[in-house]
Amino acid sequence: MLHEYGHHFQQETTYGGTEGITEISVNLYALAVGRKYTNEYANEFPKRWTATQAYLARPRAEKQFDANQVDAQAVFEQLRRGLGEDFLRTWHKYVRAERASTMDNPERKKWFVVSASFAAQLDLGDFFADWGLLKETEKDIWDAVHGLGLPKPATDMTKLEPYK
Repeated sequence: MLHEYGHHFQQETTYGGTEGITEISVNLYALAVGRKYTNEYANEFPKRWTATQAYLARPRAEKQFDANQVDAQAVFEQLRRGLGEDFLRTWHKYVRAERASTMDNPERKKWFVVSASFAAQLDLGDFFADWGLLKETEKDIWDAVHGLGLPKPATDMTKLEPYK
């Protein structure tokens, strides 16, 4: 129920169409509720951490991000834990202010990575590459992120255990 309710708040302008993220990002709202109120799914996501660690330990070239094969929700949880409770809200506000719609935008992945980096005020290129979302060959995205002139995060957020 919380997943379906999340569709009413989902930001297509942020995540729409990016590597299967659309059906994952709605769970941000379910997870927020779950942090406050225990529900029947509260213990399910943490069980995925061992498999997620194994995936993240693989070399970047061997990773193919597939929301059906990896715990893609952990991407957002690591961003929340690493950047703070206000990060996702800040990202949403930035996206609403900058883009009315990206539904027809062929560069959604680029917008996803660049807008997240801008909202965080950190270069998140390596974070998304470590997840397999950003490939080393996607030079235009790397150039756009580096063009923001932002520092790299102080810690490797892929090491943060999600769902805490």
